[in-house]
Amino acid sequence: MKTEYKYFSFVKDKSVIKAAVWRCRRGSDIVGYKVLGTVKWHKRWRQYCFFPEPDTVLNVVCLEDMGHFIKQISVVQREFDKGVAEEADRKAALAPDV
Repeated sequence: MKTEYKYFSFVKDKSVIKAAVWRCRRGSDIVGYKVLGTVKWHKRWRQYCFFPEPDTVLNVVCLEDMGHFIKQISVVQREFDKGVAEEADRKAALAPDV
């Protein structure tokens, strides 16, 4: 999965267990990072969305890259959810009748 783009990169927040949360940041290990915002699951919209930090400005290239990243993680999430549902169905089929 691509996480490095022309103007920023995404780093997964490992402290979140359920739906993935990604920090969008600009910079490098040498000069330090500035967090531009967070990509996380939006319950009502049932999809990943970008939540910018105050004063974050994105141009058309940034918006295209952001869209590309969100589409990628959405596909991964759907595949994960599908696998979880299939596993639950398999376990239910193997469970003894009560």
